[in-house]
Amino acid sequence: MSEELIVYKRMPVWHYENVPQGLQQPHNTKVGTWAQLKILKGSVEFVMLSDDGQVTERFTFDPEHQPPRLEPQQWHQIVSMSPDIECQMDFLCEPADYFSKRYELTRTHSEVIEAAPQVTVGRALDVGCGNGRNTLYLARRGFAVDAWDWNPDSLANLGRIAEAEGLDDDIYISEVDLNDVGALDFDGPYDFVFSTVVLMFLQPASAKMLVSQMQEQTAPGGHNLIVSAMDSTDYPCRMPFPFRFQPGELKAQYENAGWEIIKYNENPGKLHKTDENGNRIEMRFATLFARKPD
Repeated sequence: MSEELIVYKRMPVWHYENVPQGLQQPHNTKVGTWAQLKILKGSVEFVMLSDDGQVTERFTFDPEHQPPRLEPQQWHQIVSMSPDIECQMDFLCEPADYFSKRYELTRTHSEVIEAAPQVTVGRALDVGCGNGRNTLYLARRGFAVDAWDWNPDSLANLGRIAEAEGLDDDIYISEVDLNDVGALDFDGPYDFVFSTVVLMFLQPASAKMLVSQMQEQTAPGGHNLIVSAMDSTDYPCRMPFPFRFQPGELKAQYENAGWEIIKYNENPGKLHKTDENGNRIEMRFATLFARKPD
């Protein structure tokens, strides 16, 4: 793990009569979830199990001998407890999963997770933020983020989460029409400007103009990240997106402007939407991560 785990859920203190029955049966933690049981009083007999239910290790835990942190999908069980038991459970995750697990948002985009350590922590602009999965992740890393979207419900949800997490001073929410590029109130320069899976919903002229503005509003030495649908001969776009990049189009716009291309690909990806046979629709996506010259 490259980043420290964080608690996303803390259960109330349990006593003998209300320790969940699920903990007293063989069970495991979810993918991406670690668990930490803390014994406050009394003792428990605890076993680790193999995938087929066989006991692999047996322990007695008490306040002086605490349980280890349980790995994701590790099978375990409380087999007995002292009558005076008091204990509490924390559930932990990696920072990229925090807002997904705590608030049921879509997980932070993988390209944002990969780019974040390479970007100077400073001012960021999230072009098409939705419910704020990427905005919140970056704000927690120390960025001041301008979050733009057209959907007032999504922005209200982002605002509620930001306030609950004490991030409302670091996130600046604006309801905007990304198709009306001339009316957008850019407040650059930004250290990081990004747009993930948004541009394809815009009109072609607006999408192209917006990419130009993203470049212009980036500080020297700053970065842009774009992920958007494209149309290609081998993977023709089967969705009615108004805008699709053509092969090489996005990369050329940045190379011609003298940007350093850190990452570029046109890899196939699958949408959640399925075709008439129930298969997820596959198409290519243009993915670009680039640095503006100093």
